[in-house]
Amino acid sequence: MTVYATHSENGVLLDALTDEDLGLRLLINRTGAEMVSLARRDSSGTWRGFLHRDGCPEAPPSGWANHATVMGYYLHRLWEEQSCYRGTMIRGGNHGFLRHVNFDPPEVRQGALVYRVAADQIPAGGYPL
Repeated sequence: MTVYATHSENGVLLDALTDEDLGLRLLINRTGAEMVSLARRDSSGTWRGFLHRDGCPEAPPSGWANHATVMGYYLHRLWEEQSCYRGTMIRGGNHGFLRHVNFDPPEVRQGALVYRVAADQIPAGGYPL
C-alpha cells in the first residue's frame, strides 16, 4: 500500500510517499522539488536513509547544502554558465530558477509524485524554451 502525506519540518514543507509493503519512503522538499530523503525501514522499524544528509531539510552551516537534484538539466550547474539546447542558447548562473520555485502540491499517481511548474511561475528570461 502506498501512502502520501505532507508535513512541515523546521519550517520546510515536505511531501512524503511511503510504500508500506516494501518499507520505502521518499521525502520531497516543495521548494525546488528536491529529494531530501530516500530511506528504507530496517528490521527494528528505523528509517535508514541513502542520501547525503538524508532527512535533514535545512541547510548546513557550511558545505554542500543540497541532497539531490531531480528536476532535470536546468537545475544543475551550467558549464561556463551556458548551454545549447536544440540550437537555443540558455544562459544562467550556477543553477536555474526551478531550485527556488515553491511547487504546488504534487499529483500522486501510480506510486509517483508529479510536480508541475505553471508558465506564470517562470521568470522572464528564466527558461527561453
